[in-house]
Amino acid sequence: TKLNQTETKLNQMETQMDQIETQLNQTEKQLKKTETKQDKTETKLNQTETKLGEAVVNLETTISQCNQTGKDLEEIQNNLNETLADVEELEEELEEIKTSLSGYDCFRLTNSSHWDVLYTSSFFEKVLTADMLEILYKSWEKLGHFKGMPVTQNLIEFFKIYFHDG
Repeated sequence: TKLNQTETKLNQMETQMDQIETQLNQTEKQLKKTETKQDKTETKLNQTETKLGEAVVNLETTISQCNQTGKDLEEIQNNLNETLADVEELEEELEEIKTSLSGYDCFRLTNSSHWDVLYTSSFFEKVLTADMLEILYKSWEKLGHFKGMPVTQNLIEFFKIYFHDG
């Protein structure tokens, strides 16, 4: 009987051992799956860290470029302000010149002749037309006798010699 009891206990222990071994095998399989998942997670983590590092480098580069662009824009703004100041100064000078050149006697302020207007692109090397003459008739009635003649250097010099107001 003791032998039977021992044998029964032994069988029970064997059954328990089998159960423990089965559980151990299952745990080992789960451990391997977990290790595999951990390896995959570590790989993804490494890839993510690499991408994050690249993103940080790109961000730093972009920030640096933005800072440089800001400096460039400041320099451009300063240049534009200087140019605007120059333009305003030139506009004032131009207005003074326009004021001094208004009226019939404007050409007498220089050593040139009032006939020099005929050297302008509106008249030079062109045939005088009625529209062109209408502009000039207001102060230069003498030109009417030359209607139809081409405006050349010789004609202008003729006007300067024979119709000099000086």
